[in-house]
Order: sequence, then C-alpha cells, then structure tokens
Amino acid sequence: MISGLWLLGAAAVSFPPSIGQPIERIVTAEDTVVDMARRFRVGFQEIRLANPGIDPWLPGTGRTVILPAQHLLPRWSAPDPVPGETRLLINVAEMRLYALFADESIPERARVVSFPISIGRQDWRTPLGTTRIISRIKDPTWTPPESIRQEALERGETLPDVVPAGPDNPLGQHALRLGLPGYLIHGTNKPAGIGMQVTHGCIRMYPADIAWLYDNVSVDTRVDLVNQPYKFRWSGDQLWMEAHSPWVPGAPDATTLETLDAALSAAIGERPGVVVDLDRVREIATSAVGMPAQIPLLAQPERIVPVNGAESATAGDEPL
Repeated sequence: MISGLWLLGAAAVSFPPSIGQPIERIVTAEDTVVDMARRFRVGFQEIRLANPGIDPWLPGTGRTVILPAQHLLPRWSAPDPVPGETRLLINVAEMRLYALFADESIPERARVVSFPISIGRQDWRTPLGTTRIISRIKDPTWTPPESIRQEALERGETLPDVVPAGPDNPLGQHALRLGLPGYLIHGTNKPAGIGMQVTHGCIRMYPADIAWLYDNVSVDTRVDLVNQPYKFRWSGDQLWMEAHSPWVPGAPDATTLETLDAALSAAIGERPGVVVDLDRVREIATSAVGMPAQIPLLAQPERIVPVNGAESATAGDEPL
C-alpha cells in the first residue's frame, strides 16, 4: 500500500491519502459550534479540539475558528477493495465514517466521502470488527430494547412499546441495519449530538448525511469498524500524521504507546531506510487535535532503481 494506491493483481484502484482541507471561518453573531459543525460536516468535538477553550454557544463574534475538514484515510484489514466495490470504514477513535468507492470512472479525490458520526458512550460501546449492511430502512420505527427501557425508568421516564416513524423517532428517517445484531447506522432527531460519544452503541449521523448514504450504498456493502487513534499516510515523500484521543479515556499508557508504535511501524515499512523525527510524532500524539500534520524526516527513503538500471524516484510530491 503506497500513498493510497491499492494493487489488485493486474488492476489498481487509487485512493487519495487524505481528503478535504481545513477551513478558517470568521465567526458571526449567529454562529454556534453546533451550527458550524452541521454546516461544514464536522463533529462537535472535532471543532472543540481544534479550537481550545472555545465556548460552544458563544464562540466570539469576529474570532477566526478552524474547522478541521481534512482527514487522513484510516487503514483496514485485508482483502483490499476490488474494482467496483463500495465499502464503509468507521473509525470510532475519530468518530468518523468513510464511504469508499473503488470505481475508476470517479475522479480519485471523489472516491472517498467522509461524515462525522456519534458512537456509543463508555457503558454502551460501539463494537469493532467487520460486518455488512443487511437491510435498508426508510422511515424506520423503533422498538426500545429492555436495557434501554430500564435505563429510562431509572430516569423516571416510560418508553412506549414502539416509537412510530416521524419527527420524534430517535432513528430519524433512514437506517442501515448491520449484521451485528442490534446495531444500526441511522439518522437522528437530535443532530446537536453528532460528533460525541452519546449513543447506545449505534452509529448516528446528521439527517442529510444518512440520507445521502442511504441512496449510495446497497445491501451487502462491507462495513469495517476500527479503532485507530493514530493515522499515518504518505503523500509522495512526505509523511503525515493525524492523532485523536484514545477511544477509552484512562487507558493504560502501555496500550496507547503500543498502538502508536504499531501505526508508525506500518508507515515506515512502506519506505525502506526512512528515519522520522520521533519527538514530533510524540508531540502530535500528545496534543491529539485531530488535524493532519507533517512529520520531519531525518533520513530520506531509498530511491527505487528499476531492473533496467534507470533511476526512478519514489511517488511524486503531490500536495496532501
């Protein structure tokens, strides 16, 4: 895997190492973090991390806010996408879903579409693993499971046996049922919660985003749910890193360091002989602001020499 190029025997499907660009916005009197998150398709927590100390309701008229709309692609397990395949990749660590279209008729940078999501809170964690979409549901009803009924009773609320389709349905207007029993990708009647750990384990999306996804994926689409707080991608001879807070707050440092080491080792393995600035890697991992940053190289990758002896450089220096 080199700079977003997946080799598939004689065929090749190319994906960009990153998508989007960061946006700087001058805050108006009407702006809140929730409003900007929904308008620019970023998560609530993403904006707060990129703008430390920002007030979510009064961010400050005239202030310049960074909207972190650029993202490195996460990795997934084999096999790689085959030509014509559509695949969903959900990285719980960054609370973001990626739709990948291995279709060479689509321009390379349009083959990946990304959306902010909400995931399960600590006591209702979103599962990891590989599954598939087993059904698509328009205007779903919701039958609250016993565990959620019990939780509501403890708050003094009584849930109905079935919540009909409509504006009060917490599943919104569209749902994709996964092969993991009880789990859905669905919309919401409370979009302000997108980009947070607030669900009972399901994947929650903005209404417009799930409507788009519903129209563009089919039953049997593969879905990979991964936990990658640290992402590395090569863009030509430049190494980029994106770091998010560990999915489980308070996780042992050893676990976090092992995860970082494994992700970095995979990236270095793609460029024999490269030596990276480990201090910069640790700095980005510690800050965990969720935005791509370049890693200085202390020694350049080896150049590739074809069999005929003519020198050939590694992949070109296209902008990230």
